[in-house]
Amino acid sequence: MVQSFIPEGYVDILEAARMLGIHPQSVRRLIKRGIIPASLLLIGEGESKKWFIKKRDLEKFAANYNPQPGKYGKPWIKSPSSST
Repeated sequence: MVQSFIPEGYVDILEAARMLGIHPQSVRRLIKRGIIPASLLLIGEGESKKWFIKKRDLEKFAANYNPQPGKYGKPWIKSPSSST
């Protein structure tokens, strides 16, 4: 069995998806679009690649993230409070 390695202060895609309440593939899309900063690291002898996100960067992103597409055209940004 391969033990999962996560650097201190980082989360992997599965944990990021859990924290954001979205599918892991959605996290990958946000990373590939440059919306969530992440690092691609080589892990183990077979040098498999795995994305890691700094936990503080993810927490900062999550503070303004809305997983539902909205009328503002940017589903990753929470809609401003409406006073109407």
